[in-house]
Amino acid sequence: MGRSVPPIGPPERRRNQTLRELLDEMIDLARHLTNHVAELSPSELEYAHERMEWLAGEIWEHATRGAAEL
Repeated sequence: MGRSVPPIGPPERRRNQTLRELLDEMIDLARHLTNHVAELSPSELEYAHERMEWLAGEIWEHATRGAAEL
């Protein structure tokens, strides 16, 4: 009695909620671009490009945050 029951199913992958949100935003932006690129103005495309680069930088920072401590 008093034994713990192991969790059923795969372990929770979403330990870093901020990273998950950034990845979701990048995926949403990529999908939007894929579906609407022909309709976007050059300035909208430039903004999307800048946003994608910013997101990639933020994702890199969050994904490698603990690497310097290893």
